[in-house]
Amino acid sequence: MGHLFYSWDEINLGNLNDLQPRMFSPQHLFDAFGQVTGLGLAQSQMLLVVTMYGIAAISVYYLWPLIFATSTWQKSGFFAALAYVYNPFLIGDGLNSAVGAAPHYALVPLSLIFCVKGLRDKDFKWALALSLLSPFILSDFPTLHTFYFVAFTLVSFSALLALSSHNIRFTVYFLSMFFALSLLINLWWLLPLFQNLSSYSGTLSSVPAHLGVNGYSTVIEVLRFLGKWSFYSAYQGVAYVPYSAVYFDNPIISILSFVPITLAFGALLLRPRSRRVYAVGIIAIVSLFLAKGTNSPGGFLYSSMLDWFPPFKAFRESWYFVQLATIPASLLIGVTTACLFKIGGLVATRYGAIRHSRFERIAKSTVVLVFMILIVIPGWPLLTGDVAALPFNSGSHGVSVPSYYNDLISWDNREQQVRGDFKILELPMRGAYADYNWGYQGGNLLGRSLTNLVSGAGTEYSSSSGSQWIVGLAYKSFYDNSSSFATILSSIGTQYVILETDFNTTFYNLPSITSHIDILQRIPGLEPLQSFGAIMVYQNILPASSVYVPATLTFLGATIDNPQGVVWKDDNFSSGWSAERWGNESPQIQIAQTGLSMTLQSSGQYTASSAVRTANTNGTYPKYLLIRFRTDAHTSMAIELIGRNGSYYPVPLNSPTPGHSASLEWYTLAYQLANNYTITGVRVWITNYHDTIFTGTLELWLNYVLFANDIGSDSDVMQFLSNSSLTTPTAFILRQDSSSVVSSLTATPYFKRATILSVTRESPTSISLRMNITGPTVLFFGEEFSVRWNAFVSDELVSSHFTADGFANAWILAGTGIVSVQLLFTSQTYVLYGAIVSLITLATVLLVLVRRKPGVRNIVNLSKEYDLENSKNATS
Repeated sequence: MGHLFYSWDEINLGNLNDLQPRMFSPQHLFDAFGQVTGLGLAQSQMLLVVTMYGIAAISVYYLWPLIFATSTWQKSGFFAALAYVYNPFLIGDGLNSAVGAAPHYALVPLSLIFCVKGLRDKDFKWALALSLLSPFILSDFPTLHTFYFVAFTLVSFSALLALSSHNIRFTVYFLSMFFALSLLINLWWLLPLFQNLSSYSGTLSSVPAHLGVNGYSTVIEVLRFLGKWSFYSAYQGVAYVPYSAVYFDNPIISILSFVPITLAFGALLLRPRSRRVYAVGIIAIVSLFLAKGTNSPGGFLYSSMLDWFPPFKAFRESWYFVQLATIPASLLIGVTTACLFKIGGLVATRYGAIRHSRFERIAKSTVVLVFMILIVIPGWPLLTGDVAALPFNSGSHGVSVPSYYNDLISWDNREQQVRGDFKILELPMRGAYADYNWGYQGGNLLGRSLTNLVSGAGTEYSSSSGSQWIVGLAYKSFYDNSSSFATILSSIGTQYVILETDFNTTFYNLPSITSHIDILQRIPGLEPLQSFGAIMVYQNILPASSVYVPATLTFLGATIDNPQGVVWKDDNFSSGWSAERWGNESPQIQIAQTGLSMTLQSSGQYTASSAVRTANTNGTYPKYLLIRFRTDAHTSMAIELIGRNGSYYPVPLNSPTPGHSASLEWYTLAYQLANNYTITGVRVWITNYHDTIFTGTLELWLNYVLFANDIGSDSDVMQFLSNSSLTTPTAFILRQDSSSVVSSLTATPYFKRATILSVTRESPTSISLRMNITGPTVLFFGEEFSVRWNAFVSDELVSSHFTADGFANAWILAGTGIVSVQLLFTSQTYVLYGAIVSLITLATVLLVLVRRKPGVRNIVNLSKEYDLENSKNATS
């Protein structure tokens, strides 16, 4: 947890640390408690679950009488609490919802009870107490689910109380004080966030909506408090949620799963004159409407919100809104049980022989037991423990992590103290999930255990596109068995490669572990070092450090729009092109100002035709075909290559539209060609393949067609880095990263004119170096480029900052002699400023609360607050 204080995260070549608030995550806190006390992860997770569920139950228990004021509330509060902690929402995503969602499932009702108590008593001290919860409420940033849940719940219930008590002004002041104090208490991480807001908002805007996952959140399913896609899905025939089949195949469970919502909405029938009951009911209905997402009725409203309001993408999976309905539904269940018990009491009174008899006591106990069973059965996996069953390890409810992982972590800590700053690449490559032969399936096991880890595992561990590209290039070079692998490792400061031989490679259809070992043994520049159980460690014998002075610096200027090594090109289309007739249609071709224009008539069914031209590559085998084109909205384009040994359709490297080539704007499309294929011609197809019902004219425009050998692709970069004459450590500059600084640097031959004497990483945001400089030279820092990284030579700011290796920071240093160089991430200064304000605010709030505790009256001392409306309804 120590690194969470810093605004820069070292993992995976570094990135802006958007996980700082998780320093106060209940899950992190309990895990840390288990580590410090020696309880271990399993026991600390057990303690977390018991604590969170206990807080949730107690909060709802005492919340019920605050919403529905009555002097006899204990039984209703009990059933409301029971309904809340056994709600089917908690089993809707297995352990992710039952354990992962436990903190905010507890924090929402706890925050609400503080708010409601403060509003009822008109006591601002409760707003102060509520603000102390804000670090925990915001601790799941950047998803902010808990904050959204708390905000929605507080505003909706505050509106309910304000309208019923006519205290609108006080309510506004109360909530404003809470939000203002919360802002100040969390300023230590909010201040650097505001400084880098454009980066965060840009990332959020680029998050895809994935609306398809909302298809399961239908009205019927959300009324059962279900609807999460994983509840209905499987991988290789194994259900993600092992017990989910019971809710589809067992008719009794299927019917009983509607009991919670039936009991909740039953309150609207049993208390028809209670405005407060109807207000709580409206909150539940609105929440369930949001939970169904893009499904009918009114699904277009949800889609519009996702398009218009980027932060709403935190709920691109609409099922999470089900949680907003759990509190009002649980409170209404308490109302329903109260009414039913009251009706039972009236019946007993009517028949005096039953009143105060043994039969009455048995009947009451039986009714209580029946209600408990009906409320608990829909969430039965919580009671039996089946919610913790592992999907791919039948019968198991947990795993023991082998001890050699601790040995690896200890070794890495020692190596960092001895060798200084370096990175470790993780093999095999993986996505967001990992599967091990000893039973573990889940997130990357080492993702937060090794701060210097380089991995392709999941978005939580990924940096920006530049870092993802270079990490992807490293993995590609490995699986392509390229000699550039060690050189790429050197350029990203990777000193070691670890191979987890206990990893299940079939999970991602990767080569076997034996194949991984064979590749590691063949690739030059690597040698085995040692093993920790099933983990093998290889050392990169090339120079590797996160901070270095490059021995060579190369400008790689080729891109798709600026290819190099052009073999053949046609950009005037004045001759050689001819239209081809296929069936009854042939395209019309003519020379336009921008190149060649092709048109074809479409009559509401599939049609296609083409134009062809001979091409002469002078006996060479070019690597790429590039075509610049645009189409109308109904037209698709395809390329067919003609050669001496037949024709084939190459696969595009950068298709502008998924599955087909169509672009309303000019677009340069690149194709990688087959090896040793003799090209004699190129055919361009125009078709309505993806809009066959269109009737009208299809249009395609070509600007140029060419063959080239270098477009700056991954293969081209690897080929450059495979050059055995290349002196390491090396650095390169891609054309898209060129600037005035780079132009002046590459105008003359590069020479290494400095030596690093020592490197000390003082913190994730501060690195100190001693260097011997003999002339202008480049200093390379192998973590994600950010304008917030500054270099100082003898306390003088270095202005020549640019991007190297497609992702990293580099500076041109001037001066001579032995100098001190400091690399600082300036956003950390804002963390310190914000921390000062946060501590002062926190101390002030605590001082006020200590001097006068909030709410002198007991939180449930409601005997004088008997609800007259409830009394009238009871009489009715």
